[in-house]
Amino acid sequence: MSEYLASLSIKDRVLWLLIIGLSLRVAWVLSVENRLVSDFAIYHELALALISGKGYAVTGPVGVEDMSLYLSSSHLLPYTTAYRAPGTSLWAALLYLIFGVHPGIFKIFNVILSLATAFLLAGAVCPQNED
Repeated sequence: MSEYLASLSIKDRVLWLLIIGLSLRVAWVLSVENRLVSDFAIYHELALALISGKGYAVTGPVGVEDMSLYLSSSHLLPYTTAYRAPGTSLWAALLYLIFGVHPGIFKIFNVILSLATAFLLAGAVCPQNED
C-alpha cells in the first residue's frame, strides 16, 4: 500500500483525499438524522422569516428560546435582530426560494460548499508545476 501511495503524484493524492472526503460527507448526510434543533433550527427559522417577507427576524419558538437563553430578554414577535450572523440564514433563504423549504437541500449544498473549500485549499497548497 505504501508503495502505491508513494507512486502517486501530489495531484492524485489530493484527488483521492477529495473523493474520500466527499464520500464521508455524503454518507453522513444520508445516514445521520439532523433534526432542526439549536443553531440549525434558528438559522432555518430566520431563513423562513426572510422568504416570508418578515425580514431578518425571530418569528417563532426557537428564536424566543434563543433570546431568553442568551440575551436574558423577551420581545414581541417578529423581533428583528442581528444577534446571529446573517450569512447562513441568507444562504438558506436563497436555497429555499429556489428549491422549496427542504432542510435536506441546505445540508446537500453545505456538502458541496465544504468540498469546494477543500478543492480550493488543495489548489492553493499543491505545487502548480507538478503533473
